[in-house]
Formats: sequence, structure tokens, C-alpha cells
Amino acid sequence: PSFNNLILLKDSIPIVPSHISKREETIKELLHSCNKNWLAIYGLYDTGKTQLAILIHHFLKLETFWISCKDIDRQVFIQKILGSFDAVDEFDLLSKLSQLKGDQKKLIVLDDLIDFGQNEKIDTFFNNFIRGCIDNNIFIISTSNYKIHNNIKTIHNDFIYEREVILLSEQETLEIIESYFILKSFVKYK
Repeated sequence: PSFNNLILLKDSIPIVPSHISKREETIKELLHSCNKNWLAIYGLYDTGKTQLAILIHHFLKLETFWISCKDIDRQVFIQKILGSFDAVDEFDLLSKLSQLKGDQKKLIVLDDLIDFGQNEKIDTFFNNFIRGCIDNNIFIISTSNYKIHNNIKTIHNDFIYEREVILLSEQETLEIIESYFILKSFVKYK
């Protein structure tokens, strides 16, 4: 696939299930609060972080590059990021990020990030990657089971908005229930 005329090895953006709230009010509130380049969503396992990132992607309608870090070992994290951009090293990666800068804002979603703060080489690499995104006006959404470690957060504090995943509101829960009712009614009268 190409992304701004670069050949990249991005992951597919997950499909939104049919029985889901679009969460537009939650997304509007979240984006209004986030006037930063990086929205970091964290929370417990299976609380809807990825789903929220997908919905934000659909809401923003930006050209999106999705990188899934789910089930990757910490030791292959650097290779996953480099490989996603078909970059041979960090310098090549930063060069490719600079090619993404343009009139239209871009979005990179880093889904299921690893827990940082355990390997200085990985932390430094990731800090440089984030700096490259920020320098090139690329909006970042990350999801993780962990809060962003201080080794990362302190360097990017002016550019990061970290938020625990927002659980469904009453209205959003009703939207899901109604979607099942509408489907059953449609099938019944078919």
C-alpha cells in the first residue's frame, strides 16, 4: 500500500463492528480537550481502546497509517516500526516521516503499544520517532494497556494528551441496544 506516494507496510485498519455506538459526543469532547499532536489512550485489557481509535479515525477522515503492536515482543518493536515504513534504520525512518509532511494532515495510529521504560535503546528510538512525527505535523493516536512511561512523557509533555479510555455513556449504550433492535426488526419484516 502507499501512503502519500511512499510504499509502506502498514497494518490494515480494523473494521468497526455493526453493533457499535459511533461515540461522536465522546470523540468531540476528547478531541476538544486534546489540542496536542499525540493522543495517548490507555486502560485495562478489552475496554475499547482500539475501537475508540478506529472511531476517531473515521470521525477525522484523515489519511491514516495503522501500526498494530499487538502481541509483538519488546525486542522486535524497533523492527516493527522500521519495517512498517520500509526503513533500514532510524535516519531512513525520519527521512520517510519528513516525506509525509504536506498540506493534508496525516494520522498515525500506534495500537497496543508496549510498556516503555525497560530498555533505553527502545525508549530513545521511540522518542526520536515521536519527535519525527511531531516535527512533520503528523497527528498520533496510541493505545496501550499502560500509561506512557515518564522516559517518554517528560520529553514530549508539551505534545501529549494522555487519557484513560472513556467508557460508554448511557446514550452510547442505548445506541448499541437500538442497533440490535433495528436489525431484528429489519430481519423480521424481510
